[in-house]
Amino acid sequence: MRIITIGFFIGVLLLQQLSVLPDLSGFIIISIFPLLYLHYRLFKYRLLWAIPLGFIYALWVASTVLDARLNTTLEGKDILVQGLVSSIPYRQQKGRRFQLIIQDAAILSNPDEKIDLKGKVRITWYRSSAVVKAGEQWQLVLRLKRPSGFRNAGSFDYEKWLFSQRIIATGYVRKSIYNKRLADAPFYSINALRERVAKAVKAHIHDGDARAIILALAIADRRDVSDEQWSILRQTGTNHLVAISGLHIGLVASFAWLPIGLLGWLSPLLYQRVPARILVATLGAGLAIGYALLAGLTLPTQRALIMVLVALMAIVVRRQYSLTTIYCAALLVVLIFDPLAVLSLGFWLSFLAVGLIIIAFKRRIKQPRLSFIGIQLILSFGMLPLLLGGFGSASLSAPFANLLAIPWVSFVVVPLVLLGILTLSVDFLASFFLHWAGVSIDLLFKGLGYFASPDFMLQLSMLPFHLLAIVFIGMLWLLLPRRFPTRWLGLVLLTPLLMYQPKKLAQGVFEYHLLDVGQGLSSVIFTRHHVLVYDAGPRSRSGFDTGKLVMLPFLQSKGVKSIDMLLISHEDMDHRGGAKAIIENIHVKQVLSSDTDSFVEVKKCEVGQSWQWDGVSFEILSPADGLDLNDNNKSCVLRVANKQHSLLLTGDIQKKSERWLLANSKKLPSEVMLIPHHGSKTSSLASFIDAVNPQLALVSAGYRNRFHLPNKEVSQRYVDRGIEILSTIDKGAIRVSFPDSADPIQWQSYRQHARRYWHR
Repeated sequence: MRIITIGFFIGVLLLQQLSVLPDLSGFIIISIFPLLYLHYRLFKYRLLWAIPLGFIYALWVASTVLDARLNTTLEGKDILVQGLVSSIPYRQQKGRRFQLIIQDAAILSNPDEKIDLKGKVRITWYRSSAVVKAGEQWQLVLRLKRPSGFRNAGSFDYEKWLFSQRIIATGYVRKSIYNKRLADAPFYSINALRERVAKAVKAHIHDGDARAIILALAIADRRDVSDEQWSILRQTGTNHLVAISGLHIGLVASFAWLPIGLLGWLSPLLYQRVPARILVATLGAGLAIGYALLAGLTLPTQRALIMVLVALMAIVVRRQYSLTTIYCAALLVVLIFDPLAVLSLGFWLSFLAVGLIIIAFKRRIKQPRLSFIGIQLILSFGMLPLLLGGFGSASLSAPFANLLAIPWVSFVVVPLVLLGILTLSVDFLASFFLHWAGVSIDLLFKGLGYFASPDFMLQLSMLPFHLLAIVFIGMLWLLLPRRFPTRWLGLVLLTPLLMYQPKKLAQGVFEYHLLDVGQGLSSVIFTRHHVLVYDAGPRSRSGFDTGKLVMLPFLQSKGVKSIDMLLISHEDMDHRGGAKAIIENIHVKQVLSSDTDSFVEVKKCEVGQSWQWDGVSFEILSPADGLDLNDNNKSCVLRVANKQHSLLLTGDIQKKSERWLLANSKKLPSEVMLIPHHGSKTSSLASFIDAVNPQLALVSAGYRNRFHLPNKEVSQRYVDRGIEILSTIDKGAIRVSFPDSADPIQWQSYRQHARRYWHR
């Protein structure tokens, strides 16, 4: 079992390293006969055939998911669909977001001709008074696009998440007379039940913070957890406690001991007819399944449920299995059920945690004095490499915070929450239990507040994969039995955690990173010892903030502890929106902007300002004081150059500013330029392009953006002059390296460099 599981696991992992999937049918034809031979002749070498078996199985699942995705020919078209609302609709400022399982679809202009489109889509219904409820059947007119997300170093891979969730498209509901409810939710709809539970909890609990945690623990709805609460949970390493995991489901399953024990005490003859272990395991499985259903049976919940059910099955079977055998059996079942689970960091965290508990338990047998404290210390130490590798940060106070939080949540908060849910039909009981659940949550966060501080966070550069693997091996090496020889070598293998630093640039060299933030602008310039941020990306009213979600993770992945200058070109929200998150989370030495009203202690950028860092010169070419300019034309135009190469950053300037620059600046010629105003037709005069005369032109724009930028006519002006255009739409983040020599500049696309088969 263990060898087969390891081989199958390796095969599944190997597939995830591919940038393009091989043809499924061709691969099976090529490999089927060698597999059969290996199985027949070399069965004892199970690893040899388990690896390709895992690879082929994962390939089949991945190919099925990719084949179901929206065809590019359907993007942007109005599609009439009928489907099932498969999630609890979530209210946003401008509408409702929910998931819909499409069961039937046709092009709106030809509704009699069906199209092959079935699967789960993530959609938003803007500015509508229609009330959509979970479990209902709806007919809607949708405008969809293929799964797409930002591609930047260090930031969340939204396309991978959509792929792992089997979401085949995203989009929005069009205003139409065809939009109508076809059927109410059936009585057996789990999501409809979850929605009713959420509504009832909100009626009983008016404290928003406590209610958010109750909903997270009851129905796995964490969308109302506030930023302040998440901050406390992250800084104490306790955010796992508000995600319904194997810990919670296992805890609920263990509640089966109470009624079974009571029945055995009342009727001792019961145990003579049915063994107690079977009664406990059966009831425990029922409780675990019920709780998982209440949590929406999401993929992470399914994974946790499988692990618990495998453990309960081992209790029922009379044979004595080792902990590692049960562990491997759970892993194998999870991989068969969902091989794409390995794409989730939660998968790695949960299985690593269980593995470390097994190690701790075995050590505890030999060392009876090792208690819950020792197990928690082993868990915290063992999880450190994965947390630092996945997030670039870990909480030093986590071992101590979890010592208090885990028992409190497990034996006080969760039981009170579940009792409150079970008694919702009896108002006074539900109010009683939910009230005390809220009180216990308030006490929990007050206690965690003593451990929550940015000073307790260990912030490191995100390790490359090969160094992360070395650190992980070192951690396991240290956890081996005490008498194991050369155990001290584990400490040597942990040194990359503290010693690794991204390679510094040479004197006179600079790098420009144009980040992928959709319809907006955010970029970073690195010299040997300095960092300049040019614009911080958009922030929406709904709370979506690229400063927090893109810029901060990127800077953290590069080991940036402070920013020498934050230059915000002008006041448009798609350029300055993320600045607040940056200023609040990273030390910014100086803010420079044409917009002096939106920032505190900001210096106004004006033509003629210049400085030098590490052999690289920076100069502001525009705007000039006293000119009558709109917001876009006030954009700070920055030229960066060393002895051999140059870069021109133009913000959102339009033709008026371009003409002023043509008349007043002789420093426009640059090898690389940022196309003004995202390629809008209001900019990029032919004479301005000729004056700059770049070899490479960069544009920051969103995939299928509503402004249709960059404009085709504008792009053609650059193409006609032999200028290569690189867009974040199809390149993701773009890195341009400027050497301090006559060697040519080099550029790299993150979307291509870090491509995996699920990416657009």
